[in-house]
Amino acid sequence: MIKIVKQLPNLMTISNLLFGCIAIVQVFSGRTHIACLLIFVAAVMDFLDGFVARLLNAQSSIGKELDSLADSVTFGVAPGMILFQLLAWAFAQKTNAIETNTAFFYPAFLVTAFAVLRLAIFNTTENKPDRFKGMPTPAVALFIACLPMILLYDNNSMLSSKILNSNYLLGLIVVLSYLMVSGIEMFKLSPKAMIGKQFIMRWILIGVSIIAIIVLKWAAALVILPTYLICSKIEFSFLNKN
Repeated sequence: MIKIVKQLPNLMTISNLLFGCIAIVQVFSGRTHIACLLIFVAAVMDFLDGFVARLLNAQSSIGKELDSLADSVTFGVAPGMILFQLLAWAFAQKTNAIETNTAFFYPAFLVTAFAVLRLAIFNTTENKPDRFKGMPTPAVALFIACLPMILLYDNNSMLSSKILNSNYLLGLIVVLSYLMVSGIEMFKLSPKAMIGKQFIMRWILIGVSIIAIIVLKWAAALVILPTYLICSKIEFSFLNKN
């Protein structure tokens, strides 16, 4: 019975993978909003599998590798598919859209490639318990998943015109790809890394995120990601340099 219980984190990781696979199918089926919601559910499972593994003292090398393999699909391939769809929508608005080759949409998979590279770097690098190096792949995937939701539910014509601008999307792809493999230190939001005055920037991020979600709904992602970058920079450059 104990052995079965200790497999719970791995089962949660596999569910993360399955949600990612189904999300990809949903994009193919034209239900991109469902794919986005599945990425959010998968992100919850990704957080819980590590938490449950520590709680049950069930951490293992297999679990670590399985987690990265699942993340490469859910937070690498699935967001790449969403960006592919967004680029297709953006190019469809052009006057000569009928002549557009699908090759113009392939840059979307740079995010997939750099997400997998980021996961490989993470697995082969010694990491401090309170921080990441580079933007975590789930954070990037959640940001991307918010973009179609803004189009569908926020009814903001200005934001929609930016999201469906191919140049904007291509620039965003480059920036997100860079952030994942950069040496920028990003703090973790694990319970152990939240106690103490030196971690005040993490609580500021949480507060800003809650307010942004209430006021901006899905567009809150456009505030939360930059705030995460800024708060991390302040913490590791001024408050906690170790």
